[in-house]
Amino acid sequence: MAVRTCDKCGKAKPLSGGATCRGGHFTCKDCAIGHNRCSLCGHKLNPPASDFPIGKSVPMTESNDFDYDIAFSFAGEDRSIVEQLASNLTEEHVRVFYDAYEKAALWGKDLYQHLQSVYKDRARYCVVFVSAAYAEKLWTRHELKQAQARAFKEHREYILPVRLDDTEIPGLNATIGYIDLRQHTVEELQKVVLQKLFGGDVEDEDLPELTWQGDLVDFRGTKVASFWPAKLARAQTETTYMVQIPRIRYGDEALDLRARKVHCHDCDAVKGEYHVRGCDVEECPVCRGQALGCKCIIG
Repeated sequence: MAVRTCDKCGKAKPLSGGATCRGGHFTCKDCAIGHNRCSLCGHKLNPPASDFPIGKSVPMTESNDFDYDIAFSFAGEDRSIVEQLASNLTEEHVRVFYDAYEKAALWGKDLYQHLQSVYKDRARYCVVFVSAAYAEKLWTRHELKQAQARAFKEHREYILPVRLDDTEIPGLNATIGYIDLRQHTVEELQKVVLQKLFGGDVEDEDLPELTWQGDLVDFRGTKVASFWPAKLARAQTETTYMVQIPRIRYGDEALDLRARKVHCHDCDAVKGEYHVRGCDVEECPVCRGQALGCKCIIG
């Protein structure tokens, strides 16, 4: 289940049932009860049309507790793969620890201690690229050792292995779930990473709001969350709702069909029973016309 931090109570709450304003603030279901406007900016709250409401999102419950969503541990020989994945994820505003992006931050630091902090304490997940070159490097051993120390005290998975060849790495059990990059593309790996961060039902169009960093844009005379104009544009293509409406039982039709005295002439239902689907007597509960062939009914 995807979650995010409520901007009113400050607690991590399910996205489902929450509401947002066009300023990007998220109000959880509990805090939204009895209110139709955002307590922070006064804009109208907009109930979500799905389990991914519009608004300011964080990757998951504890995202704000970490500096990075993903830390990459890899050998230099495998850099081209990691570079592509890091670039793709950064475009989606995922916070990655990738050494090429940290040159200024790493300059002059005690790398042994700094990397210990990153892989042990400062990332939500550690993606390890398993290869023959990885097994031979001193620095990758150090990174993995810190990640294993973190994984030991976690109650859920922390190390996410990506296999580049069949090399066995001490400390990474063969029973751990791997992604084999010989059988998948980097783009497919990217999608799995996003699903790990945001939940399995995330769609591409949800990512701009799920990774929103608080930036605003001018739109129709006011400041709105940067993802809002595109969200509004997509709404113009959503011209219908799919809702569940109870079917009409035989005898409850608008027309008097003498259901108390005779069975349905088409499907033989008696008063109070539902018609067989496709019966030409059944009424559409929306328009009250004949249900058979009615465009109100899908499926």
